[in-house]
Amino acid sequence: MVATNKRIKIEMPRDFADTLMHTLDDTIALGHAPTDDDRLLVAALAEVSTVLGKRLGADKHKFSVNLTPVQAMALRVYYTFYVSDANSFLGHGLSRIARTVHKKLVDN
Repeated sequence: MVATNKRIKIEMPRDFADTLMHTLDDTIALGHAPTDDDRLLVAALAEVSTVLGKRLGADKHKFSVNLTPVQAMALRVYYTFYVSDANSFLGHGLSRIARTVHKKLVDN
């Protein structure tokens, strides 16, 4: 993995961003984070939810968010270990994000 401070631009439709934000909020609200790794993931996902919430205030049907490497990797981990079903609406969108993050952070 390449160490970088560059933000990663992720484009998504509004309905996906709204679904993702609510799903992340539900996951965070569960409060189940028994290990430090889990707590770190939940903290990063909370940051992503905040970013999405700010962007959803704009009246656009499609937009992009610029995530820190930690936030982007958190979405990749969330998809890989918790969702991992590319056949659902949420899973399909997260799989696209996971591939983008992999290309920008892991393959470089």
